[in-house]
Amino acid sequence: MSSPAAAQTKLPEALSLTDANKEVLIADAAGRPLRFDKAPLTFLALGPDASAIAHLLAAFAPGRERLIGLEKIAGSPDLLLERLDPGFGKKVFLAPGWSVTAVASLKPDVVLGRGRKLEAPFKALVDASMPVVLLGMDSPEQYERDLAIVGALLAAKERVDELILYYRSLYGRIVIGTIGLNTDLKPRVLLARATLAGGAAVLSLPPLGSMPTGLVRAAGGTPWEDMADKNGVMKPLSMGALVGWNPDLIVLSVPAVEDPAAVLAAFRADPRARPLQALKPGRIFTVPSDLDAWDTSDPRWILGLDWLAAQINPGRFADYILDADVITFFDRLYGLDKAAVAALIKPALRQSVK
Repeated sequence: MSSPAAAQTKLPEALSLTDANKEVLIADAAGRPLRFDKAPLTFLALGPDASAIAHLLAAFAPGRERLIGLEKIAGSPDLLLERLDPGFGKKVFLAPGWSVTAVASLKPDVVLGRGRKLEAPFKALVDASMPVVLLGMDSPEQYERDLAIVGALLAAKERVDELILYYRSLYGRIVIGTIGLNTDLKPRVLLARATLAGGAAVLSLPPLGSMPTGLVRAAGGTPWEDMADKNGVMKPLSMGALVGWNPDLIVLSVPAVEDPAAVLAAFRADPRARPLQALKPGRIFTVPSDLDAWDTSDPRWILGLDWLAAQINPGRFADYILDADVITFFDRLYGLDKAAVAALIKPALRQSVK
C-alpha cells in the first residue's frame, strides 16, 4: 500500500470511477481489461473465498443489496452479513460444485471470484459469455486495488477513498514502526494452519504469495517461503522440516471449529517439537479471530496484521490494543457501533493463546 502520508487517494491505473449511468472500465486481478456500459446492479460471489468477497462487497452499503447470492456450504451461518442485510436469508446460496447452468439461471451482472489467472471453473463462465471479475485478495498491496475495483463496479468513489485511507492508516503505521529493521534483524516466523488429528497437532503451510505470507513480511518478520507450494495450495508440514528450519516464532491459525488451547497444547506435547526454540515462553501463539479468521483474504486481514506486528516486534508496537482495533474496524468497514460490536462480535472473539 502507499504511504499514509499521501494527501489524497490515488486510484490504480486502468480504473475509471464514474456515476452509475456511465461506463465502467476496470482491469481485474488477472490483468484482463473489462468494460461495463454502466455500474452493475447484481453480483454473485463464487469460489472458496465467496464469503470473504461478500464481506468486502458489504463494506459498501449498495453492495449488500446488490449481492444476489454466493457459494456457501449449507447450514453455515454468516452472522455479520445477516446483521448488515435483513434480506440476507433470501439470497441464493450455491453449494460448491455449482454448474454453469445454475449460475446462468440467476443472470448476475457480475460474477466475483478470487484469483490471479482465469482458470476453471471461472473460465467456463466466461466461455458461456458471463461477466467474471477476479479479485486478488492475496496481499496488503493487492487489497487496495481490489477495493478500487469493487468501488468502480459500484460507482462509489467516495467510499473507496474512505476505505483505502483507513487501511493505509493502519498499514502505514506498521511500515513506519518497522523502519530500520534489516533483514538480519527480522525474526523468522512460521504462520501455519493447525488442526487436531488423532490427538496430535497437524500443520499446513500456506502457499507462496498468499495472504499469510504477506502478513508476516509486512509485520516485520521473515516468512518461510522455500517450502511453500507455488501452485496455490496448502502444503502438509512435517515436524522434521519444521525443526530443521527452527523459526524464531511460531504462529498457529486454528479453524473456528477447533479449540486453539487444545491444538497448542497438543503441539507443545509432541516430543518431536522439543528442539524448537519457539517453545520458549512468548514465542508461540495462536491467531485471534472473531466470526471469521484474521489471516485470510477476508477484510479482517488488517486486524491480523496489526496484531501480528505487535507480537513480532512488541517494543515497537507497545501501544497496540486489540479491543480498540476491533471496534474501529467494524465501525469503519460496516458502520457497527460499540453496542453492536459488543453484541455480535465480542461473544465470538477468540483471544490469542500462548
